[in-house]
Amino acid sequence: MKPLYLLLLTTAGLFACNGRPGIDYTPLTLSAMYDPDSVRMALDGGDSVAAEKKLTAAIDQLKKQKDTVGSIPLFKAAILLKPTAKGYFELSGALLSTYNKEEAIEALHMAERLGYSPVANVMIRYCYAYSLLAGSYPNDKFGDTAIRYMQLALQMGYARPQDFLQRQYFPTLARSDRFASAFSDALSGMAGRDPQKSLWDSYAGQFPEVPLPLAINLQWIKSHPLEDAISFEFQHFIPEMRSEKFDRGGGTMYYYVALIRKSAAFTAVVYGEQYEDDEEETEANATADADSTKPAANDQTTVTSLFSLVTYDHQGKIIDRLRVAGRDGQQTSLKAFAIQPNLHFQVQYIPDVPDSARLVESPDYYLIDASGKFVKADAPLAAR
Repeated sequence: MKPLYLLLLTTAGLFACNGRPGIDYTPLTLSAMYDPDSVRMALDGGDSVAAEKKLTAAIDQLKKQKDTVGSIPLFKAAILLKPTAKGYFELSGALLSTYNKEEAIEALHMAERLGYSPVANVMIRYCYAYSLLAGSYPNDKFGDTAIRYMQLALQMGYARPQDFLQRQYFPTLARSDRFASAFSDALSGMAGRDPQKSLWDSYAGQFPEVPLPLAINLQWIKSHPLEDAISFEFQHFIPEMRSEKFDRGGGTMYYYVALIRKSAAFTAVVYGEQYEDDEEETEANATADADSTKPAANDQTTVTSLFSLVTYDHQGKIIDRLRVAGRDGQQTSLKAFAIQPNLHFQVQYIPDVPDSARLVESPDYYLIDASGKFVKADAPLAAR
């Protein structure tokens, strides 16, 4: 990685060394604005004052008036008046916002060649562009390139590493098989970073924030299939995962579900788990699919997912843990879970076939205290 890093720093100053007197000046044209030789010829002339004024108008159009599409011609007009690293970098942002991924990469190439600083910001935009090109296939060549630029951005001192964990910025990057180890390795190489804490940051940062109150019951489980798998790279934070052996017949997979609360003392999350068998489909399910006229089995008997509420300290050590929802095997009643904004929560067993002969059990009430421990609590007044 180091030679590539040095190469990028070297190429960033290419044009600074190639400037010549104005006798070589040739105005830049729209069709040649990404051609290195044409840009070099345009560097020794042009109208810097008019270009800066046009660039300011373009940035205003983009960031204040929120007119991304309208800002692109203004950015290009500023570059034609006088090409600058800032002009190309700002143009790349507008192009990425409109999903013009390939052209955005061309603009970033020019910003890099012209010496845009900080260069780490160029790297993160490369990462974003290639992650968009990868789409839902983060393990292809574009996904690999996105991972490489993520590492470069971190090695060059990108100031907000957690951005790479935000799903609104990089919705599929973390699904890459290489993401967890690459992110952790890159952070570990930064001065003053604790490798174990880097792994914890990577794990904790991928839980999606959800509004409270949150209720995980049968309806919620049916409408929220588990899809966002937790890499085995993070088995240190999930004790059950350490002993799992994923064989040909299947195994238990773990999934990000929700970030409940992040405070100075603890981080509370919910993760899900379910046994998965890729090679088999049960005869009962196959029959039900083939004949939709037959009455469906009780929905609760098909729920095999489990959900755990866990609190960790700021280094990723478990403070408390409780399985709060779902069912463990066909013989166990379904658990339902609800948590309030004040971190009071309840866990309740729901019988498979509620009727007058089998009363629904009363919930168990808890709260998450200031240290992150689960403490038994009295029923709220409304439930008494």
